[in-house]
Parts: sequence; C-alpha cells; structure tokens
Amino acid sequence: MLFVSAFDVIPEPTRSIIMVLNIVLAIGCLLLGFSAILFLKKSESAVNKNFYVGLSIVFILVGIARVIFIYHDFFATDEYDILLWKIANFVVLIGFTSLSYIIETHIYKRTKHVFTLIGVVFIALYMIIFDKAIATIILYIGTAALLLLPLLLYIIIAKNSTGELRKKALVIIGGMVILIVAQGTGLIVTIGLMDKTFSLIIGPPLALVGFFIVWYGFVTQSR
Repeated sequence: MLFVSAFDVIPEPTRSIIMVLNIVLAIGCLLLGFSAILFLKKSESAVNKNFYVGLSIVFILVGIARVIFIYHDFFATDEYDILLWKIANFVVLIGFTSLSYIIETHIYKRTKHVFTLIGVVFIALYMIIFDKAIATIILYIGTAALLLLPLLLYIIIAKNSTGELRKKALVIIGGMVILIVAQGTGLIVTIGLMDKTFSLIIGPPLALVGFFIVWYGFVTQSR
C-alpha cells in the first residue's frame, strides 16, 4: 500500500477513477457476501447452510477490508497510516484464512486444516511484527500462500475428477489465478516491472472479476 499522502499527489481524474474502482470493489464483495445468505435461506442441507455462512463471512470480511482501505487511501491522514493498514490487511488475512477453512471443512478434508493453520500463523506473525517493511514481506508471503494453497487443492480436485465437478473446479481455479494476479500487482510494482498508477487502476477490476468467478464456482459446486 502507498502512504495515505501518496494518493493526494495522483492527478485528477486518475485519483477519482482509482477511488471509484475501489468503491465498486468493496460494494461488489459485500454484495457477493450477502448474496450467499440468500442461498443459505434456500438450502435445506445443514452442510450447505454452514458452507454458505462461511462463504458469506469471507466476502463480507474482504468487503469490510476494502472499505477500510478506501478510508486509508483517500481520506485519512498519515498519522493513521500504519494503524489502518494493519487493520485492513488483518481483516483480509482472516478472510482468506476463512476461505481455506471452508474448503478444508466442506470440500477437501484430507488436508486436516493444515492450510487454515498456516493462515493463522501468518496472521499472528503479521500482527506481532511492527516494522512495516518486514510486516509487508510477511503480508505478501501470507497472502500468496493463502491463495496458492487453495489453488493447488483445486488443481488436485480437477485432476482427480470428471464431468461437472471438474468443470466447476476449473472455474474456481480460473478465478483464483485472476485473484493472485490482482493481489500480485503490488509486488510487481515493488520490483519495478509495473507502473504504480497503472497497477492501482487495473487491480480493483481484476480482483472483483476474480472474486466473482470464485464465488460463482463455490456456489454452483455446493448445489
């Protein structure tokens, strides 16, 4: 993330475009979360009900994190930079860890919640390390792990399945790949392979597309 004041120097209308794209991303994630509740009400299976509750929590948490980021990036002062940055990323990590928990509880139980435990470890490390540079490295590694590990699980599922189950697994894989690319734009900027402003413009739409595809894959898979 940029420091709060760094967004103030982005010229208009680019700054407003970035802000609107982030607002759309936040609203989109929240809507996906609340939409899962609608499927919860329609489901008669206790297992599916628990699945939809978990799915709803994941997307609502990510949406809340995006709202915090919007306030951090466009409205807060620099004195709140670290605090808001920590809180927002903490919520994101909880959301992605919850996603691993849902997968390991309702979809692929052979991993015995190992991936969820890995997420908890990264959350703990991120919260106890106050040096922003080190915390950022932990954040990048943790986020990548929490997205790559479910991706690997679904590659295994796609490889070992056929028919509709395989198609739905491939849909989820596609969504996760897009999410990984969207989340990785910050790292790509850090190593100098992408312009920062360009990454801030393409990141939110990519993330929203990825979240929607993953959401669609999970919802259709559980039916």
